[in-house]
Order: sequence, then structure tokens, then C-alpha cells
Amino acid sequence: MSDSLKDLWEKIQEKKYDDSYCFLCGVELTAGNISKEHVIPQWLQRKYNLWNQRIALLNKTFIEYRYLTIPCCRTCNNDNLKPVEDRIKEAVDKGIDAFKALNKMDVFLWLSKILYGIIYKELFLKFDLKEEESVSITEPEFLKIHETLFLFLHGYMGQIVYQDFFPASIFIFKTQSYDKNERDWDFVDNPIYLTIGLRMGNIGIIAVLQDAETHEFLNEQLKENFEIPFHWIQFRELFSKITYSASLLNRTPKYIIGFLSKEKKYLVSQLPLQGLSYKPIFDEWNTSEYAHYLSKYTQIPYGELYFGERGVWTFMTNEKGEPLFIDCKEEHDKK
Repeated sequence: MSDSLKDLWEKIQEKKYDDSYCFLCGVELTAGNISKEHVIPQWLQRKYNLWNQRIALLNKTFIEYRYLTIPCCRTCNNDNLKPVEDRIKEAVDKGIDAFKALNKMDVFLWLSKILYGIIYKELFLKFDLKEEESVSITEPEFLKIHETLFLFLHGYMGQIVYQDFFPASIFIFKTQSYDKNERDWDFVDNPIYLTIGLRMGNIGIIAVLQDAETHEFLNEQLKENFEIPFHWIQFRELFSKITYSASLLNRTPKYIIGFLSKEKKYLVSQLPLQGLSYKPIFDEWNTSEYAHYLSKYTQIPYGELYFGERGVWTFMTNEKGEPLFIDCKEEHDKK
């Protein structure tokens, strides 16, 4: 391990998780360099009128989007985060085709920053607001579980090079627009399995941020479904399926990280996910367990979704197994 890599790992290990240090580079914040990073960017909050809307946290409480900020230095905010943010914004404004044409690494970094930022913010929020001595929602130990995700965020500084692999599975597909700002936005995540989903007008994104592309097979499996614009309930169902599948992954990606002294970058190689075991990398799918995920993310009671031996209700296909189109305009007209 190179000295530079040791320095980076020590920075991660000794990182002071409080609002006096930049969440990304760890520099101490002063009056001359302090700024705030909006986890859900301000342009998205304006576009979908989110300022006073609320987002759910791990302890099942809520915080208004405008208060979802994390400490950041001006250099990271303006020089490292902003260029990616600008490219994402431009693509979102242009629509689904422009978003699909984005560099996949930009999308990965952007989604990783959002998910990591939410976990980071929860270090500063009390689990029970009524109790003055209440512990925070998360502890640094929970954040350290995601050290690799934090390391990969240094791709914002151009410091990470991946050798013949991509760290995530990302699905980008068309969704239906309600032509009403608040209804054109949806956000859902699972910090345990590093899944995240966003619906922005006609753009749907769902990702597993550290699965080494093990879910990429779904792009082919769902090819016909992706030809039909998703209703919001279908977006939530797909997130449920992918998150449950991520929970069944029984391998943890392992990496070898070296330092390229000339380029001053870290070279990341992934060890074979299968390893020496012949055991499948996914545990067996359990329909009853999956139904709990579907219930959680659609807010439909479990008993209305799970029918025992007859299986689980789906909004994705009809009785013939064909992709199903659900017109959100009809739903909108009824309201």
C-alpha cells in the first residue's frame, strides 16, 4: 500500500463527523471556506416545488428538503461537485433522451452523493426530537459501513480510476409526467442495501450503488417493460423488486486499490465476485418476504398484495404476462 493511499485511508478512519469539517475532503471549515451542500440540489427543489415538502429519514421521521444540507468547503462545492451537477441539471431539463446519454459515471457520482449525504445528515439529527439527550439517528459506525462509497465519491476530484469494471447497476427509463410539479417528483432509498430511486417528470432512475453490476441482467429482462412509460406505482414496484434482490446478494464486492504516482490517482480493481465458491451469488427469492418490500414502498397493506401460493400482486404486467400501461392522466382526471 502506497503512502498516498495510507494517507487517504487514515483520513477516512480518523474523519471527524461533525459540521465543522467538509463531508467530502475533510478539511476544517472556517469563515473563509465554509459553504453548504444541498443533498437534493436547489435546482431540483425549485423545479418540483420541494422546499417545504418532507423526506423520510431512517427513524421514520421527516425533514423538509430545504433543511437537508451537509457541511462542505467552497472548493469541493464549486470546483468538484458543481460541474457534475450542471451536467445532470442540463440533462434533466432536456428530458429522458438527454439523461440516458449522460456519462454513466456522472450519474453514479450524483446518486452516491445524494445517498451518502442523507446518511451523513442523520449524524446531526436527534433520533427523538422530544428528548434533549437523545442520540443521533445514525452513528459514525454506521457511516463507516459505507467507507467504500465515500472513497468512490473522490471520483468527483478525478482521483479514482476503475480497472475493467463499473461499481453499480443503474436503470434509466421513461416515466409518465403528471404536469404538476409536486406529483412529478418521487424519491425513495434504502441505505442498508445502497439502493436509490428518483422519478423526475419523464425520467426514472433506480440504482444499486455497490453491487458490481450484478443486477444488469434486469435491463434485458425488463426490456419490453421499459418500452412503456412507467406509472408511479410501477416505479415503486420496480424499486421494491431491485431492493429485495439487492438484499439477497450474498457476496460483498472486494477491491484492490493502488496508487498511480504519475497521475496521482487511485486505481481500483475488483476481485472476482464469485470467488472460490460454487454457491449462487443470490440467495433464493422468497415471495412472502418480497411482498413486505412491495408493501413498504407502495404503502399498500401486505394483505392486499400477498396471496400465498397464488403469489404477489403486480402492476407491471397483465394477466397474460404482457407489459402493462397504466395511464396516470386518467388517474389525474379523476381527482
